[in-house]
Amino acid sequence: MEGSTIRKFNGTTGVDLGLFIPADLGRPTNFWLEADSNLIILSYNTGRIKRYDAAGNFVADLVTGLSGPEGFDFFPNGDILIGNGGDGSIKRYDSDFNSLGNFVEPGYLPQALL
Repeated sequence: MEGSTIRKFNGTTGVDLGLFIPADLGRPTNFWLEADSNLIILSYNTGRIKRYDAAGNFVADLVTGLSGPEGFDFFPNGDILIGNGGDGSIKRYDSDFNSLGNFVEPGYLPQALL
């Protein structure tokens, strides 16, 4: 879905507070809040990982050139895993989003799933 946005809701009442990020996010698939309240968004169609501040203002593209980023997990040391749906790989980044290479190579399918 192009032209995707993120809406903000009151955490207590559930009341819709309106658009939080009224920008074309290129189909946001996942997001998380950092400790400083910045919002990290995986943008599937644009192949980017984006950072927004607590007010919903764009801060930076943290990663570009992915092919369908979706899903994430964290290691205890702060490293981040991001699924790369376009090639079936899982990318690993440090907490500053510096690439640490593939955690799972493109197209990997465990024998147990065959």
